[in-house]
Amino acid sequence: MNEQKIFFYLNLFLITLIGIWLGFSFATFLFPDNFEVQFVTKYIYGETCHQIPERSFCFDHKSMFICSRCFGIYAGLFAGLILFTSKKLSLRIDRYKFKKLFIILVLFAVPFISDIILSKLLIYDSGNTFRFTSGFLLFIPFSYFISSSINNLSKEIFSKVIHAK
Repeated sequence: MNEQKIFFYLNLFLITLIGIWLGFSFATFLFPDNFEVQFVTKYIYGETCHQIPERSFCFDHKSMFICSRCFGIYAGLFAGLILFTSKKLSLRIDRYKFKKLFIILVLFAVPFISDIILSKLLIYDSGNTFRFTSGFLLFIPFSYFISSSINNLSKEIFSKVIHAK
């Protein structure tokens, strides 16, 4: 097994975990009559989200168990990991200096930070769509850093496998 395959399988594993986590957010709609699934899902997301119904997306008069911002964060992480599974794209971004990557991260974080600050100061109450978008945009660059860490991990695993032989 080469380094590329290890990177791909580690990324695929993480994408699957995030996908399952994201999929549970639809339990309200997929299992509307199953009390056990509803209870467990509400409890699981209750550990990471405030679960205010007014700040959650609603479909057919039922709100999700997570707020739109958290849903955007999970969706951004999921989409970013899929995006950065491409080794070619990751290598192109690796050529940038850390300072440029940090500036990109800050630019993607501006909507998220401004939304939180303005909401806390009660100046502006953003809608669910903006909350989702700001969470989504924030975690696209974060997923690059996670993918880059997975790439380094795959290099380490590969080198240890080669040296063990």
